[in-house]
Amino acid sequence: MSLKNWGFAFSCEKDWTTKVREDVAKIAKLDRKLSKVFFITNQAARDKTRAGIEDELSKKYGFQVQIFDRNWIVKAIIEHKREELA
Repeated sequence: MSLKNWGFAFSCEKDWTTKVREDVAKIAKLDRKLSKVFFITNQAARDKTRAGIEDELSKKYGFQVQIFDRNWIVKAIIEHKREELA
């Protein structure tokens, strides 16, 4: 799998669930065939909600959707000692 087949969307909006649906719908309309779309939000996402939306959008658009939230961001920074970078 190549990076050129991946899409990325970032959000700082409080209502991340609406934003992910809007962004993924826009990405799906692109002339490129994607295999995976990453959505990164600075909001905390309940695991059950996140997993449900990932499933819903992946089935609807035919590519894998993966959502990363504030908890993932914090964990990635702390575990990899990237505090200065952040």
